[in-house]
Amino acid sequence: MKDRYHLITEVRALQSDAAKTPALVLTAFAGEKDIQHAHRAGFDLHLAKPVVARKLALAIAQLGRLTH
Repeated sequence: MKDRYHLITEVRALQSDAAKTPALVLTAFAGEKDIQHAHRAGFDLHLAKPVVARKLALAIAQLGRLTH
């Protein structure tokens, strides 16, 4: 079974930089190594659970700006 990191790596391999879909990982793994792993795999943002609704909304807005 593949995890979220394998999935985003495969998705990124199919995309060009110009057509990159923004991606956010929401996880309980919140250490510095976990954050670095998420970014290396291809996630744009990393949020640790539990997440405050306002922080999630701001992150989603930030992802929206990445597409423009």
